[in-house]
Amino acid sequence: MGSLRKGGHPVTFAGCILLAVLFVVIGGGYLLSHPFGPDHTEELAVPFEKALIRAGAIKKCAYGDSGKGPDNQMPWRDVFFEFPAGRDKAIGLVNKVARDNGYSLTHADKKNRGNLGAVADEFINNWYFDNSRPSVYSDLQVGKINLAFGVNNDGQHLLSSISCNKPQAVSINSGVDTTMITLDIKLPESKH
Repeated sequence: MGSLRKGGHPVTFAGCILLAVLFVVIGGGYLLSHPFGPDHTEELAVPFEKALIRAGAIKKCAYGDSGKGPDNQMPWRDVFFEFPAGRDKAIGLVNKVARDNGYSLTHADKKNRGNLGAVADEFINNWYFDNSRPSVYSDLQVGKINLAFGVNNDGQHLLSSISCNKPQAVSINSGVDTTMITLDIKLPESKH
């Protein structure tokens, strides 16, 4: 009494209830300790994106990670634009957009890379950064907001269809009269 027979193994009703309770407690505990709240990098990117689009840039792709999942604790976001003007105008634009949002960009070079350590020396001249502002998010470790803009005029760039959540790879052209602008935001790790 109180058991079911399935394939010759007794399964008690109380055993099923116990497993369900354990699943809810363990699963609920995981969700509470790893909250899936707002993506701070996405919030930070909005005013930059809007300003670039108002200036004529075409948003081609955006992707990142909130840093709140089991696989990554560092929030980051990359947004790619095609800007219908040359490199000098693009550099002026990213500096203005940053300044209008309270940031002061530094032109990266081999001696002063800011947070751009992974950028190869041959491409470092394309980057501008500001890592002077502290993060204000209480659910993240103490640290800085790492903001960077890339300005490229070196040909066609293909971005992964998977990363961009598009059916095909995303192509961004750049040359004398067209510039690829990359917005890159990184925040300190989540506290969880």
